[in-house]
Amino acid sequence: MFKQPTTFVIGAGASCELGLPSGNELKEQIASLLRTTDANAYGFESPALLPHLQSAYKLQSLGDVSQVRSLQGAARKIAKGLPLALSIDNFLHAHQGDVHVERLGKTAIAACILRAEKGSKLIHHPPYHWVDDDPRPIAAGLGNPELFDTWYAPFSQLMMSQVHRADLVGAFRDLRFVIFNYDRCVEQFLWLAMQDYFDVSADAAADALSCVQFIHPYGSLGPLPWQAPQSEDVVPFGGSDRLNPFRVGERLRTFTESVESEVSGLVKAAVGEAGTIIILGFGYLDQNLELIRPSYEYRRATRVMSTAYKTSSANREMVEEQMRLLAHHSSRIMVDDGSCREFFDHHNLQLSLR
Repeated sequence: MFKQPTTFVIGAGASCELGLPSGNELKEQIASLLRTTDANAYGFESPALLPHLQSAYKLQSLGDVSQVRSLQGAARKIAKGLPLALSIDNFLHAHQGDVHVERLGKTAIAACILRAEKGSKLIHHPPYHWVDDDPRPIAAGLGNPELFDTWYAPFSQLMMSQVHRADLVGAFRDLRFVIFNYDRCVEQFLWLAMQDYFDVSADAAADALSCVQFIHPYGSLGPLPWQAPQSEDVVPFGGSDRLNPFRVGERLRTFTESVESEVSGLVKAAVGEAGTIIILGFGYLDQNLELIRPSYEYRRATRVMSTAYKTSSANREMVEEQMRLLAHHSSRIMVDDGSCREFFDHHNLQLSLR
């Protein structure tokens, strides 16, 4: 277990090890998804969007036609501008107030991330046969051996060490997670890992995790079935054919929406009150830093650790400078040049003994 209050700040690079897209890869996937066409009346060719457009807009009124034309215009704006953006979040922030760009951008994010969850290493595809149109369900589980090459394996080993089965909550007593990604990989993994390691039921694992703070500054795809079993708004990991990406996208937030919501205070508290801050796969973009940076008087951390995978020496200096702005003035700052997996391999003793 972790020996002092610890907050993990998790960025897109941390999900990449699970097979999810990086920020640039997500931009490319969104551009492909929103490709327009003259082959149908709705102007979009993607099978992930077209059926839902057809369901929502019957094109039997001028209002419907106008809405679809506005979405086509938004798609063209996104196609032209997104390659020039640092991230899709930056692009949506720049177009704050353009309701059609915001709606279509969020819808595209939802569709792409749901597809990425379904193809991630947290999904175990039966070895005997699997193709895209196979009607048999795929299983969410830890049966994929590639999963144990990611940072999730050494992280879970540290987290669950010295924790007794009778006190499952103890594994998470001092942990909080600020997750800048839209996916639910961290939550899903922990739920599955608790069941396998402690040999407990799905409900027992869910109960233990109900006390853990998972904060998604930009929103997430929605609660997983085990997080809200009685809710009609749950979104299965990897999605389902019945899910409307337009509806799921409504759960996501732009930067401005995050700053103006209660989530901003939750993020700053999670970072400011931590004794240790561990930053994994984080891009250190200005708007993300603004969300996590607590006021000086609320900085408690005495140790800040971060990955800086494939970061130049000049940019590494900037990373260290930004890390100092998150913590107490006497904090120890540690930057690791390796991947998220290598970070845990390099620092497992530091994390487990103190």
